[in-house]
Amino acid sequence: MRIVPLGDPTHGVTRFRRLRVLWMGAAVAAALVFQAGCGSSSASSTPTGPAPGPGGFANVAGTWTGTFQSSRLAARTITLTAVQGGNCVDGAWLSTPAEWSGAISGFADATSFSGQISFERTESGGRCVAIGDVSGEVGADTLQWTSSGLTLTGGKNCTDPPQALVITLRRQ
Repeated sequence: MRIVPLGDPTHGVTRFRRLRVLWMGAAVAAALVFQAGCGSSSASSTPTGPAPGPGGFANVAGTWTGTFQSSRLAARTITLTAVQGGNCVDGAWLSTPAEWSGAISGFADATSFSGQISFERTESGGRCVAIGDVSGEVGADTLQWTSSGLTLTGGKNCTDPPQALVITLRRQ
């Protein structure tokens, strides 16, 4: 690794790239850990869209980018990386800028997903954590999930957990 002096204009870019690589590694590790929670040991499926026919499951596996909107917070761009084994779906997401993060875990049916989402951010010097139910449609290249709101589960100085969520993503 090259050592970059603080006065070097590439210092921030280099640091951002390292953080992004670390986050992506953490996202994949978290998704694999969550995958075990669904009771499946199979590898993630190839992102080709929802499975056809009765008994098939919508394919949520892969990388998705779009918006995270809440009635209490400004909309943010997020990237979700999901893994799937059968109908079990787990993943990790991160906002741009990298101030919010979380995970998803749940189950897919033929055209939709239903599960839980976590939300984490730093606020007023403390870390806020919230969770809630999320569900919605999954298409071949788009998904839209909603939640009535999240409940705070930890942290200090936490206010205004996301409410009235709409998550709209497109497969990358």
